[in-house]
Amino acid sequence: MVQSYGLLEQSVDSILIRTAELYGDICASYDDLPTRVRNEFRTLALQSILEGERARLRSPIDESVVLLSLAPSTSPELRRLVAPVFTRSQANYRHPLVREMFLRLDVTVKEPANSGVSDELNLLGKASIASVILDLVERRNELAHAYAIPDDILSSDQIIAVVNVVEAYLCDVEEASNSRLLAESERVDAALRVGPVARMWSHAVGIDASDGVLAVGDHLLFRRTGGSYLTRQVASLMLDHAAVEHVDATSSVTALEVGVGFAGPAPRRLEGAIAFLLPEKLHDLLPILEA
Repeated sequence: MVQSYGLLEQSVDSILIRTAELYGDICASYDDLPTRVRNEFRTLALQSILEGERARLRSPIDESVVLLSLAPSTSPELRRLVAPVFTRSQANYRHPLVREMFLRLDVTVKEPANSGVSDELNLLGKASIASVILDLVERRNELAHAYAIPDDILSSDQIIAVVNVVEAYLCDVEEASNSRLLAESERVDAALRVGPVARMWSHAVGIDASDGVLAVGDHLLFRRTGGSYLTRQVASLMLDHAAVEHVDATSSVTALEVGVGFAGPAPRRLEGAIAFLLPEKLHDLLPILEA
């Protein structure tokens, strides 16, 4: 249980640090960062400096670098987030605390869905992922601090179920972070807007492309109506009823009607979606393929 909790805490911290670092890749300067992120960074950084070696962070910070980043006199292009300060915490990682920590980075982690781990929840006798996380924290504290040995020692199958639940929870957290970073990429034009989906076929879509160079093999990012993102790899391109290897819409006066084919069925609910291209450094944010 102690190791399982350690995995949870370390993984949450890793996602926090990665999110802060990717904000730095997405935004051209410190001033371009979301206001909430800048404000939270200032508060957390100053608290961490005051606490010194007592600060509970995933990794040490360089005080001089933090102060340079906080100084208004420093050029916005040279100011940057010091990612480990976002891991500052004074308590165990229950879901409400994890949600609070990610809100510092303007990421909303919703109450985790239980549909993918219903068998595990039944085996553990729990109603939700959040309750499993809470139980894990309590068991960890009892063992780590020698309060007592729990009467209901988990079986090996139940321990595996706990690990599976923690994994599902971490996937939800990372998905929330990625979705927020994709939205930020769109906001600051780090993601190139290609154009809207105008038509749909069984294995292809028609895009009114007004910008960007599309090529076979590219990964297109789609933002559906409602805000969810998905991706598909381009398997074929059609322009003016002819198959082509690439389409350049950057200098076109009017939108080009481009047929984009996929190896498998076209995603559902793409009517009205907007297609984007991400720079290679942000490809890790591309969502997992879905039906």
